Amino acid sequence: MNWKKNDRIRWSNVFVPIPIATLSNALAYLPTTTAAVAKASDEQLGYQIGSAIGLAVIVSIVASVTATSSGSEEMVLNHGYQEAFFCAMNAYMGAILALVLVRSLKDKS
Repeated sequence: MNWKKNDRIRWSNVFVPIPIATLSNALAYLPTTTAAVAKASDEQLGYQIGSAIGLAVIVSIVASVTATSSGSEEMVLNHGYQEAFFCAMNAYMGAILALVLVRSLKDKS
């Protein structure tokens, strides 16, 4: 990207929206989320936290795979998402197996 050409336009496109997004996040999103989960049960909160952690892991896998892959943009993104969903499916199957095996071991004892 050539930052010399139209430098003023590009910097204003980056640094003007950042404070607006930060302010809107602080004034709208965070209080709304706090109000939404204030009366939630522990089970519901665990689901919310688990979903956030799962999404963070998926995004991290996609980012790391796409950063180290080479090829066209479409192929690199496709490869990143395939790897992320493959890892997510393995984790899901592992969780199901763990639940089944733990329950069967409890039944035996």
